Amino acid sequence: MLWLLIGVIWGNKINISHTDSLSYMPTLAVKGNKIAVAWTERHEFQRNFDIYYIESEDKGAHWSDIMKIAGEADASINGLPCVVIDCTDVVHVVWSKNYVDLYWTYQCGDTWATPVNISPNCPGEETWHDVIVDKQNRIWVFWQTYGYDGQCRYTVYDGISWSEPVNFTHQPGGCGAPRVALDTAGNLHVVWSNSTDGYNFHIYYKKYNGIEWSEAEEVPCVEDLDWACDVKIDVDRTGKVWIIWVYNERPYCAYRDTEGWVGPFLVVNEKIIDPDFVIDDNGGLHLCWVGIDCVGRISYVYYSESTDTVWSSPLQISDSIAWGVSMAVDHEGYLYIVWSQRIWGRSPPDCNYDIYFLKGHLTGIEEMFTPNSNEGNLLLLNSSKPVINFRLNNPDRVMMYIYNVAGQIMQQIDFGYKSSDITYAFTITPDMFRESGVYFYYIRTPHETVAKGKLIVIR
Repeated sequence: MLWLLIGVIWGNKINISHTDSLSYMPTLAVKGNKIAVAWTERHEFQRNFDIYYIESEDKGAHWSDIMKIAGEADASINGLPCVVIDCTDVVHVVWSKNYVDLYWTYQCGDTWATPVNISPNCPGEETWHDVIVDKQNRIWVFWQTYGYDGQCRYTVYDGISWSEPVNFTHQPGGCGAPRVALDTAGNLHVVWSNSTDGYNFHIYYKKYNGIEWSEAEEVPCVEDLDWACDVKIDVDRTGKVWIIWVYNERPYCAYRDTEGWVGPFLVVNEKIIDPDFVIDDNGGLHLCWVGIDCVGRISYVYYSESTDTVWSSPLQISDSIAWGVSMAVDHEGYLYIVWSQRIWGRSPPDCNYDIYFLKGHLTGIEEMFTPNSNEGNLLLLNSSKPVINFRLNNPDRVMMYIYNVAGQIMQQIDFGYKSSDITYAFTITPDMFRESGVYFYYIRTPHETVAKGKLIVIR
């Protein structure tokens, strides 16, 4: 089903870990009704980090028991898990052990296979990895090599064994934090950061068509890109490549179409870390991040959406200070987010963080005139001023969005926090529109739609 993105109707946030230690670095994968979540569990202030896992078989309505899939009683550091679900619905998890080697395991019914070191002969430290499943059901793992030649490598699992690591960057200086995405044709798209002086970082891109790699392309940067970091990548159904990264603690985006790179564009003028984003089947972009407060400390998880390069106002997702976020979207119009949220304390060792889960349903223009629509057509002619009335079921923050027929946000109005015991009236005025045409309005909270309809503007 194709539609133009209007917003997301969110469900309830759920604590899915409930541990008494530090649960963080969550990662998320979704396929069909299955949701797979893995994270790092740090016990007290010891050098003892384990990989924990939980899953749902019904889109998050019910959850399995928590399983420890990596970690021993010794002082080992198992961190940065990545989880994927292959074409046969088998879950695979890859993580870094002691920041030196990468390990892999997969689900065998109710148990897990013995972890395998997939980078035993690779010099240096292997970390900041990413994992993807291709159309042939092969598992690709990309990572950076630190403390040796500073290059990015990958290895591939064909169902029998892992290939020897391959250096695919071959650049002077240091390369780091590769991220990979798969398009509908089965091509791999990879981005990474590179620095030749240790200060100024630039972003590079390559494509693998199943036979060979393209030449590396430098992505247009903001000024000279001092410390570009947290680079993420995804590809929409038309083949347009989108990347989002952080520069000067602000998020920027750019895209590559058949003509080349376009951008960068500022997403939101807020200080952030740990961004993650996904693209739905209709080309809508969904971005989450952890905010940074006025004194430079991590704060809450926020969300924004875009159907072009215009982003909605940030929506606070977490109820407390958060650390790390991961996103996924399925083909049925559901968006999934996991993050690590503070229960008490602020930083190790005197703190407790749990993993939280949130699911949302994407809402589109095709739903504008469902029978329960609060409004019908409104005719805005010359100096007429139609009024939209709305009332909340529960107190909440209220936003109004006005879209054109292309799904672009023309205006967004923040009504702030509103009570549920009052009928509110908002007047549409002619000076809100520059041109005649058909527009859609949508008034919502994070949990409900309170008014929606069509505006026919004649000037």
